[in-house]
Amino acid sequence: MCIRDRSSTASRNAPLVTVYEETEPVILYPNPASDFVNLVFTEKTGVASLNILDQTGRILSQKDYQLKGSSNIQIDISKYSSGILFFSYQHNGKKHVFKLIKK
Repeated sequence: MCIRDRSSTASRNAPLVTVYEETEPVILYPNPASDFVNLVFTEKTGVASLNILDQTGRILSQKDYQLKGSSNIQIDISKYSSGILFFSYQHNGKKHVFKLIKK
């Protein structure tokens, strides 16, 4: 969240505060995880691409999801080795990468 006080440009009696909230497009939990990870897509519509990568950048899994309202999915990660996994999410031209600790 970013808060900016513009009181120097506004009247001294009525300071103006603008609040910007940034929400993550995907909520990933639990982290760390050993068998399954849950993804909650906060974006409401469109196609979202999700790649799972290992520490070397090798793609372990690729899948597209059609988003319809609130989308929740569960992914089995038990087949992957312990360590760091990266979840690369792309939607509407924006790309986000999330780090997961795999037990």
